[in-house]
Amino acid sequence: MSHNPSEQAIILFMLRHLQGLGPKVSRQIVQELVETDYLFEGKASDLAQLPGLGPVHAERLFALSSKGKDYWRSQLYAGLHSGVKALCFTDTDYPKHLRHRPEMPPLLFMRGKALPQNHRVLAIVGTRNATRYGLDFLERLMH
Repeated sequence: MSHNPSEQAIILFMLRHLQGLGPKVSRQIVQELVETDYLFEGKASDLAQLPGLGPVHAERLFALSSKGKDYWRSQLYAGLHSGVKALCFTDTDYPKHLRHRPEMPPLLFMRGKALPQNHRVLAIVGTRNATRYGLDFLERLMH
């Protein structure tokens, strides 16, 4: 089953590649955009008007966006394998308990089935090549 990331998820994926731009500004940019094509069709001077962007970040964003939306969509799709899906903070599937936290990640990568909101959950952030010690620790933590 294929997951189609939202337009906002594609934008957030591209923004993750912009050094020095944090999650708060990334969220503000996505909230500000009425039309996502603005990022791919505008000039650097236009992009500098987005919240949290100055001329330096606008130039860097312009360089990234000049690769085109199809490029960023394909890059995001390439990373979505084995049932992994990308969730933007604006998507209805985004966890409600994270949505209103100031430090919430604007883009989540999730594999598996989302549990009802009243269940306790554990998110693991880190390496894809966990050590035996790490796996054993998580096993004990979950029981």
